[in-house]
Amino acid sequence: MANAPDIHVPPARPSGIQALGALELAHRLPKPIFFALAGGGSHGAVQWGSLQALAETDITPDALVGSSAGALTGSVIAED
Repeated sequence: MANAPDIHVPPARPSGIQALGALELAHRLPKPIFFALAGGGSHGAVQWGSLQALAETDITPDALVGSSAGALTGSVIAED
């Protein structure tokens, strides 16, 4: 039986560090900003990483749109 490959998981960014270019990007985005969240169980799980990265910036959505698992994810984000 072959050995499983090593999986590298990068450490989390310190809370004071934002994504590179996020501040410049936020000012250049057209308004309003919508987050579209896909449906399906696996998509709902994958979206959390992207949303966590966005939460580390000052980019905030004006509206959330989602179906199925995306709607559940959007409701949790909207509550915050």
